[in-house]
Amino acid sequence: LYMADGPWGLDYLSAETAISDFQVANPPITATADAYAIERNVAVSGQVKGTLNVFRNLLPGELTFDATAYAAVGFTIQNSLPMEVVLVTENTTDWNNRLRFQLPAHASATDLEIALDDFTNSAGAHFNNEKIKGFVFSVAGNYTSFQDFTTSIANLQLRTTASTLGITSLESAGADVAYTYPNPAHGLTTL
Repeated sequence: LYMADGPWGLDYLSAETAISDFQVANPPITATADAYAIERNVAVSGQVKGTLNVFRNLLPGELTFDATAYAAVGFTIQNSLPMEVVLVTENTTDWNNRLRFQLPAHASATDLEIALDDFTNSAGAHFNNEKIKGFVFSVAGNYTSFQDFTTSIANLQLRTTASTLGITSLESAGADVAYTYPNPAHGLTTL
């Protein structure tokens, strides 16, 4: 079997998760010069009480991907429960110290982008241009009772630039006055 890239897969305990549907689709992708497209989309549904990990390795086996030219990961997601996105690097040896980013639930398909620098571990360290093995999308149940869930992830890609928040127009504050405390401030102030 020849694999040019890594697979989508599931990791869970059968006593804590019941999968009713797992689909991997291969729609045509539109290549752009500023992105590395990670082929295929995934959709999974069922019931979760513990944790379900939906993972995507970038390359086959234990190979790692040099992502130094990329600044963000983008994808379209629909998730009925909050989830954690984990950036698995060549240096991920202790799962408790993984690089992660929290996502709220999204009732409809939503385009998201996460700067690679926004992934942090439990010690507060950020992604430091390590080679990437893949991404894990973790759905955590309440560990008390089973909950229905659906998750779909599409158009996963690494991007060379991360979008920034922007303001296209400014509103005048009028006659409002702002005060800061303490005044003068050294290192920290409250508005």
